[in-house]
Amino acid sequence: MKSADPGEALTNLISLVRFANGQQTDLGPFPEQARQRSQAWLQQQESAADKPLTVEQRDSLTLVAEEIGSNAALETDDLDHGPLKSRGGLPRALALFGKEGLAALLEELNAGLSA
Repeated sequence: MKSADPGEALTNLISLVRFANGQQTDLGPFPEQARQRSQAWLQQQESAADKPLTVEQRDSLTLVAEEIGSNAALETDDLDHGPLKSRGGLPRALALFGKEGLAALLEELNAGLSA
């Protein structure tokens, strides 16, 4: 796995260690694995939800998942940095998901995508 990005190199190292320890059966770039998990997670959320996600909510969650794939985790404060800030940052995320909803989503995504 070749990467010029130090963050991606770190997340790929996490994948390598998990593979070596038998925690995962496939060895591949962490960002790609997180992307695949996020797509499955989004489909599950949409099929189980009382009301479907809006396009903006889906786009926001996709971007959050990409950031988790690049950095292995994402905290609430991270929403005001990088590409997430250009999409409205923390205030927009709170408007889209609510305070409790956002906290629960970040916790679930961090756990699920980094598993």
